[in-house]
Amino acid sequence: MSVLWPYWFRPWWLLLLPVLGWLLWQLWHRKKRAGRWQMILPPAFHAALLSGGSGRDSKLPWIALGLAWLLTVLALLGPSWQRVEQTSQKPADPLVVILELTPEMLATDVMPNRLEQARRKLFDLLQIRSDAQTAIVVYAGSAHTLVPLSDDLSTSRNLLDALKPSLMPEAGHRADLAVIKALALL
Repeated sequence: MSVLWPYWFRPWWLLLLPVLGWLLWQLWHRKKRAGRWQMILPPAFHAALLSGGSGRDSKLPWIALGLAWLLTVLALLGPSWQRVEQTSQKPADPLVVILELTPEMLATDVMPNRLEQARRKLFDLLQIRSDAQTAIVVYAGSAHTLVPLSDDLSTSRNLLDALKPSLMPEAGHRADLAVIKALALL
């Protein structure tokens, strides 16, 4: 892009320009139509009885109002001569989620069970981080990478749906192995 043309951080504010133009046009014509007394009163009384005399109002307030609106919209656009990545636009740091996949996750102290609640929370987390890389490591007696660092929601969702404790090759609670595997993914 040319250095003579700025980058816009919020270009959707340009949609406001036609609305503001229409509003200014409506106000201009409303002011012109407001003098219906001019049709009723004889022209000789216009100067004495009506504000603005013969109906010639200054255009300066309307030009100033239009210019103020234009400058406001330009300020809202967020012009910049250099393309600077905003922090809200930066992809989030990679995240590795560790999920316990032991028979205890089937306990129904939380309805429907702990595993289903963890799945739902992971689905929500993946949805929120849809543009960021997220990995999932599952563990019991051993740790395994279920999903490597990826932003592919559909694959993650499909693999999470298929999880059950009987898939794990070894029984146990080796969270330390899961942490080592998670650190290796980062």
